Amino acid sequence: MRNLFKNVIIVLIVTISCVFTSCERDDGEYPIGGGGNNGYGIDIPICNGTIEFVNNSKNPYTVDVSGYGSFIISGNHYANKSYEPGTYSIKVTQNSGYLFYPTEETYQVNVSCGSHDVVSFPNTGVNSKSTEE
Repeated sequence: MRNLFKNVIIVLIVTISCVFTSCERDDGEYPIGGGGNNGYGIDIPICNGTIEFVNNSKNPYTVDVSGYGSFIISGNHYANKSYEPGTYSIKVTQNSGYLFYPTEETYQVNVSCGSHDVVSFPNTGVNSKSTEE
């Protein structure tokens, strides 16, 4: 009788553990445009554009890209960054070398798939380059 009770308990524990661990929940949510597999076995290519940030000053600037945070570019340097398609507000702020107030400028850049835009500062603006060069 004791062995029978012991066997029933073991079978019950194994059955309960199989029920709770054997299935994954499918809530119908799949990644959109993030690259990789979309949940249906179809690969979605990642298609970004590039923004080239060019600091024409001898002073460092902080570059703040809406939704992506900020970074610093040293004087007379540039940086290339990849972004998903969309419109971005870009604020550049001079970090040092100013007399009373830092130079602050704001630009709007519309990134599309395969685009290459150049944000040149201070006082220069945004230019688009062809990606077929």
